[in-house]
Amino acid sequence: MELPRLVGWAKGHRDLVVIVSLLFLFAAIDLLWNTPKDVVEAWFSVPLLAIAFLLLALLFWPTAKPGPRPAGDTLAHRLLWWATWQGRLVPAFPLFGILLIVGDFAYNRGLSSAPSFGEHDFVVIFLGLGLIAYRFVPRRYERERDFVLLFLAALFMILVVPLLIARIIIGDLTQSVDLYSSVALAPETAGVLSALGIPASVVYETGNTSPGLAFTTAAGLSVRVYITTSCSGIYSTAIFAAAFAAFVLTEQRRLTARVAAFFALGVFFAYVANILRMVSGLFLEVGRSVAKLLSQDAAGPFLLTHICNRNVQRKKVDWLPNVRWTESIDELLASDTDVFVELVGGVEPPGTWIRQALQAGKSVVTANKLLIADQGPELLELARKVGRRLEFGASVAGGIPAIIAIQEGLAGDRLHKIAGILNGTCNYILTQMEAHGASFESALKEAQRLGFAEADPRDDVEGFDARAKLIILTLVGLRLRVRSEQIPCRPVYSVAAIDFAYARELNCTIRQISLATREPGDGVRLFASVQPALVPLSSLIAHVQGSHNLVVATGEFAGPILLSGYGAGGDPTAVAVVSDLHSIARAGGAAPSFPERPLQVPSSVSGEFTVPHYLRLVVRDRPGIVAEVAAILSRHGISIDALLQKPGYPHSALPFIITLESCSSTVLQRALEEITRFDFHVEPPLCLPIYLD
Repeated sequence: MELPRLVGWAKGHRDLVVIVSLLFLFAAIDLLWNTPKDVVEAWFSVPLLAIAFLLLALLFWPTAKPGPRPAGDTLAHRLLWWATWQGRLVPAFPLFGILLIVGDFAYNRGLSSAPSFGEHDFVVIFLGLGLIAYRFVPRRYERERDFVLLFLAALFMILVVPLLIARIIIGDLTQSVDLYSSVALAPETAGVLSALGIPASVVYETGNTSPGLAFTTAAGLSVRVYITTSCSGIYSTAIFAAAFAAFVLTEQRRLTARVAAFFALGVFFAYVANILRMVSGLFLEVGRSVAKLLSQDAAGPFLLTHICNRNVQRKKVDWLPNVRWTESIDELLASDTDVFVELVGGVEPPGTWIRQALQAGKSVVTANKLLIADQGPELLELARKVGRRLEFGASVAGGIPAIIAIQEGLAGDRLHKIAGILNGTCNYILTQMEAHGASFESALKEAQRLGFAEADPRDDVEGFDARAKLIILTLVGLRLRVRSEQIPCRPVYSVAAIDFAYARELNCTIRQISLATREPGDGVRLFASVQPALVPLSSLIAHVQGSHNLVVATGEFAGPILLSGYGAGGDPTAVAVVSDLHSIARAGGAAPSFPERPLQVPSSVSGEFTVPHYLRLVVRDRPGIVAEVAAILSRHGISIDALLQKPGYPHSALPFIITLESCSSTVLQRALEEITRFDFHVEPPLCLPIYLD
């Protein structure tokens, strides 16, 4: 059938065509919404969308004759007349609008590495709505209608089109690209900061789509801030430019040099204002760092006398005229200072410096979790012998006063359990996967882009960071000394989006749980681990979001005590450091006059827990798989609680889960070693404990 006859038939059966196209459209949307994007069936939405838009295209196919010429003669009239093929495309505006909205929705569900709606998506959606509504606005509101459409189209050209071009150039449509940050924000902001005396440079890291702005605080600390388009205020410049352009087009008959100059100056000053806004914000951040490091309260008990760092000539500022800047640690140790604050990190050389400072008669404050976890008991014993204090409240959970709350507030209780969420990076990644259905890889990239994760996130995602903090809490709260190699860690990257879907079916979520339990017996036994686990939604731990931390200390008399807040970051950590300084000042710098409960070395340290478990398998489907798995579990005395299998997955990679009644994790591991030998596995089974408060 020839195209004109096909178009004529579609227009003659308008109601039928609309109903059929909507059926195909809604079927495609249902597939996109309810089917995970890594499942083959999700791609059936593509032909359904194609059929729906083909039918709608026939319905709105432009006629060969030009449309009615606009009555006015403004720039907007001439532009729209030219851009719509002399009005022929105006009847198809609703189709274009629907195509934009559904296309953006399909991209977020099908391709995007972080399927969530942002500023760019709202621009696309509003432009689509504007196109749909364009034909239905009365002619007496023609000017307002044209202004809105041109404003939204200009925003689309400024914010969305460059992003699409950048993705096409790098050859990855799934990748987030902070184009304006890399080109027009970070380099200019770094230049202005450097001109103001704050050395700054732009750094790019693998895995980060946003550039980092590295600069040095007045206290000599290196800081890195990730510059993103959404945080910079660049959208206000884009809105101004789009609104100005739409106004000129709808009000002017021709573009004069004066109007063009006003437009250029307006965009320039709006852009410069955003750069200065960012510079002033970072400048104030530097001032806050100085204030937080002991210099804001001139009448207070602390006087900052020395700062030791590398390249101090480049980092010195005139805000601290009475501070001695040095690159020599020996000069600082030989000074008459009362307290030595170590904020470098790592086991060595900070361990040597702290010993030298204590032996020189100085009390010490540190935020060094690796050092305290590795050498904490020895350093505390040295501090006791020389009559000085060693405070390390900032080494665990940042701004949460976990250490001092356990040492002082719970000193009258006998704690037997420490648990919680001790790593903000992992918690941010897992909550992103929970909220948006993102993969681990895309959630990690987002965490790196926002500065929540390091370029090398191994210590976080493998559980090593949380383990160091758990060792310190075990030392302080349970009065037990353990070594890092005694506490098993399991990584969080084995958790997938499908696990959150199944967890919801069980009224649970997934978090990285650090747990240490002291049990009496023939000697003291310690059960401890750091691993991802299912957490019932009835537990407060399940509702810790983003980069927050939570510590639960359970005692014999007071029961569970919860402490929650920001676990990392400059401001929270600085609060903990200054709080430790106040603790030293209240004691006059002397060692505690009362004896602490002696440390014990547990007779055994084990990661074995007897709890319910979650077992997820991805298999090439065939009859008898469940029976074979159940036979092995039964042979090891493990009872099945339930079996769940969600529909919509291909038989070539079919996921299903088995929940198990309480069983020993050691016994279950032996059963899993047998189960993994079967040839039906597409990927290794995932086994997670179900955490019970």
